[in-house]
Amino acid sequence: ARFQDTEGLFDWYATYDELNDTFEEFCPIKSHCEDSLLVVGCGNSAFSAELHGAGYQHITSIDISNSAISKMKQLFDRPGMTWQVMDAT
Repeated sequence: ARFQDTEGLFDWYATYDELNDTFEEFCPIKSHCEDSLLVVGCGNSAFSAELHGAGYQHITSIDISNSAISKMKQLFDRPGMTWQVMDAT
């Protein structure tokens, strides 16, 4: 399994720092504290954890890879974060 043997993290799309302005414009933390976010195809990216660190508290991250989800859950299992193996197609 690709993610079991892969060391470190990799942001496939972008980091939270790169998307921060977009999130603040369309989903400001202070006005959406109870809203949930869905991260589709999270892979071995730290994006979900960065969202949580920025103040978003209800985050579900999904990926088709069981090894990716297992790895990310082990690294970033925090209150309000859910990790699920799921196909988004």
